[in-house]
Amino acid sequence: MAGIGVLAISLPDWHFPKTSSKHRPPNKYDMLYENIAINHNRPEFCERISSFAYLTAGWGGRGSKVNLLRSSCFMKLAINQRNPVYCDKVKPINTWFLDGSKNSPDYCRASMSTRGSSRGATYIETRYVKELLDEMEFNYAADSQYRDDLSRHGDEEAALAVYWLKIIETEEFVSRAMRLPQSD
Repeated sequence: MAGIGVLAISLPDWHFPKTSSKHRPPNKYDMLYENIAINHNRPEFCERISSFAYLTAGWGGRGSKVNLLRSSCFMKLAINQRNPVYCDKVKPINTWFLDGSKNSPDYCRASMSTRGSSRGATYIETRYVKELLDEMEFNYAADSQYRDDLSRHGDEEAALAVYWLKIIETEEFVSRAMRLPQSD
């Protein structure tokens, strides 16, 4: 759907030090809020992401194998807007086996001058897209483009993806998303 796919692999509780047992993979709201924050440059949506939601990246370089989604969101905004204020909200995370130390305010500031735009947002699964659209009361089935795509290709996932990409850029979508619960 929207953004670049990043896998959220659930790590067992024993993977984290005892002091951080509340960590969990991102839920549908966390992923949605990151998408909106990055696609619309809206930092208030980074704030809505749970401070315990994490992503793992087994292929990431040293220091970037695990990160907090909220921190990742603020780092992407800092890079996109060249605004170091957001770097202060970037917090590293480490597990017993995964190093996330690169996701720090210092690395964020350094990345602002060396990296281009960072539009990549977390992939949202189709089942979550349908749930979110229903919760936000979007009637995708009544949309003529959705119906045309569905009848032309016979693929509900593809038709939903096109509809999602069309509406996620609108202010109406952002407004309705603000009414959803904050992730905890």
